[in-house]
Amino acid sequence: MPDVSILKKNNRLYEDVYKALEGHPPITPKWVFEPWVWEDNINTQESTWELVKGYLDRNIPVGGVIIDSPWQTGYNTFEFDSERYPDPGKLISDLKNVDVHTILWTTSAVVPNSPNYDFACDNGFFIRKVDGQDPCPVTYFWRSAYTASHIDFFNPDALAWWQSLMDKVLDIGIDGWKVDKSDYYISDLGDKIQTFSGVKSVKEYSNVFYKTFYEYTKKKRGPDLAMITARPFDYPYWYAPINVNTAGWVGDQTHTWAGLKHALNNIFISASAGFGAVGSDIGGYFGDQEINSEFKILFIRWAQMGAMMPIMENGGLNEHRPWMFDEETVDIYRYFAKLHHQLVPYLYHLSIEANKTGVSLVRPIEKGDKFDVTNWEDDWRYTLGGDILIAPMYDNSMQRSITFPEGSWIDYWNDDNIFKSGQTVVYSAPLSKYPIFWKAGAIIPLQVDDSETGHGSPVSKKKLTFILYPFGKSDFVFYQTSNDSIKLESIQQTAGLTINVSASSENFIFRVKVSDEIGEVKLHPFGNLIRKNTLSDFESAELCWYFDSDKNYAWIKFSTVGNAVSLELITG
Repeated sequence: MPDVSILKKNNRLYEDVYKALEGHPPITPKWVFEPWVWEDNINTQESTWELVKGYLDRNIPVGGVIIDSPWQTGYNTFEFDSERYPDPGKLISDLKNVDVHTILWTTSAVVPNSPNYDFACDNGFFIRKVDGQDPCPVTYFWRSAYTASHIDFFNPDALAWWQSLMDKVLDIGIDGWKVDKSDYYISDLGDKIQTFSGVKSVKEYSNVFYKTFYEYTKKKRGPDLAMITARPFDYPYWYAPINVNTAGWVGDQTHTWAGLKHALNNIFISASAGFGAVGSDIGGYFGDQEINSEFKILFIRWAQMGAMMPIMENGGLNEHRPWMFDEETVDIYRYFAKLHHQLVPYLYHLSIEANKTGVSLVRPIEKGDKFDVTNWEDDWRYTLGGDILIAPMYDNSMQRSITFPEGSWIDYWNDDNIFKSGQTVVYSAPLSKYPIFWKAGAIIPLQVDDSETGHGSPVSKKKLTFILYPFGKSDFVFYQTSNDSIKLESIQQTAGLTINVSASSENFIFRVKVSDEIGEVKLHPFGNLIRKNTLSDFESAELCWYFDSDKNYAWIKFSTVGNAVSLELITG
């Protein structure tokens, strides 16, 4: 855990640097919210494909894979090492064919033994110390010869050359970068550095470094594909600025409970500062942890936490594959990866909202000064967008104390259990479950492909599902894109419920939790919907509804057909 006194005293953390992080988060491409996987032990074409295939063969969703270091002929040539990756174009194409996007590891540095180092040095493409005497000074670098020089992104010729190197892999179809922390070591050259555009601070260099990767990739691949994953806050330093960090990954933690809490701390500080989509390496990045019952509990709890963060990514050194534990681990991991996959429309909506408002997708429940990390220790409650409450499990216990924030909160696992604001409970969370709660009044959009989570079935696949927990009057503006939204309004009536839906081209499935049996459903202005007596009959028909009397769910299938409509659910 970071030294709290240092955090409190260090204005660089919370004033000067915070001002340098101005702007709202970018809109994170929708695919980035799908689960990612990666490994950092073998790093070959075969290991990459086999890793992804291992998840898909076990019916675990994957939307992205990181190819970590080493993958190049040198740091950084942007040329695949043919011994490790004999046909990278085929690998990237094969991954795209199973809807998996490729992310490549990179930095700002060129090491002296890289084949392109002398060219960059001879052409003045590196930053220098302020005294300028050494044209190619080096800093510490944790790869290869452990020293490197850093590209001067302020130099237009250096920038053009660097972008031409990036083209080598952008042109064969990669969609993003894991931009690692080489900027952290720029301070080896001093507090200020000499660039083509004059003397700059280390933070100014950091900002343009990350911006180069994001902006150029967006230019080449388009805003719906381009991304970078980079550190937001990772104690004790701010890395990528808010307005280019599409997927904040909070650095390298150990395979320990302390590592999990370190990740939570970095996430909470990043979210409080205004970073949008954030997450951490499930299971931690490094350590000597063996596959055993203790690590199994930690891994599962971290996977559950990862699933309930905007970015769910699993990888690092040593073993991260759930099937290397046991079948129970695979089953639990699959459930939560599918839940995360289902939440993609909601997470993407929140990203668009964050771009408009500057409010993070992760919203820590604060008890005091948001920049006092003691505020969160041994608690770590947060919401996703305000409507889903999560109380992380941060040790090997199977229960934890939860005090509920403002509002009424519905137990995800048993939605007949409702908890009130200020209520404190000792909540039981066996290994297969995680403390998750819907807010009363919530309207949550989902993409559902199967029946794994109980939110639908295979027939849901081409429809937009909404989960509704009516409470008085509530409304929700669902952003499908930055310029396209659906407005929904839920109003409890004396004898039922009214749901108003604005015009769209979507086909919908609503799952509505009600307190009394529904006897009739009207779709205004079109008339009564047909009631189906079984779930299978409901699934095989269109424009119909079904009442699940065991769970008090009204399932409704309809389309707005380009018109605003009103659903009237009448009890009886």
